Amino acid sequence: MFSTYKAVAIALGDEIAESAVKQFLDGRENRNVFSFIKDSSCFFNKFKTTFPLKKLREEQLELSRKVITDDDFGEIESVAGMDVAYAGDTAYGAYVEMDTECRIIKRKTVKMKVDFPYIPTYFSYREMPVLNELFKKEKPSVVMVDGNGILHPRQFGMASHFGFLNSVPSIGIAKKLLCGKIDGNYIYIKGKKVGFMHGKEKPIYISVGHKISLESSLALIKKFCRYRIPEPLRQAHMLARTARNENNL
Repeated sequence: MFSTYKAVAIALGDEIAESAVKQFLDGRENRNVFSFIKDSSCFFNKFKTTFPLKKLREEQLELSRKVITDDDFGEIESVAGMDVAYAGDTAYGAYVEMDTECRIIKRKTVKMKVDFPYIPTYFSYREMPVLNELFKKEKPSVVMVDGNGILHPRQFGMASHFGFLNSVPSIGIAKKLLCGKIDGNYIYIKGKKVGFMHGKEKPIYISVGHKISLESSLALIKKFCRYRIPEPLRQAHMLARTARNENNL
């Protein structure tokens, strides 16, 4: 009997997990991998499964209806950036908070083991425990997250997930376009405006996370942009990489 990475991914609830299945199984002992098999009568795909990714997908769709895409905050006093770097299954999360003059007022890191694999469109389930741990006791006006907000197939990417769970205004900032069509600089999914492409060379993709409008998100991005990435997030990115590198000399 044999099966395929794709068949296992489908049993998990989404064939997009095929690469994650391959990475996991390739690291296991006592398994044989074949590039081509003629006898398909031995193919097995009758897995007993609860389709866990299907359940997570349904959760994303349900929670996406609760995302607020209008401004729901008072005067902005500080903006935080959050990012995570990895060494295997160990995550190094970083939090950097800045005042409105772009001065750092707080920095911190956490180190945690992660047990959810990297699966596109489900990334928040891997990273959320790290972000939530970082965010304990913090009270920034707005948070910039390395990831998408409503610029997501189910309009519930990591920035939206984080903002909703923590009831904080959040902005998603991604380095690659996950989905949608670009018209001018705006990004649309099924005719709905969900994001903005900022910059010409190596652009970033901005989207509402929660409790903030796209217009206000863009204004904050422009205010804090000295380089390609807005400064709170850029500083968090560098801090996360430093924490990882110092722990893996």
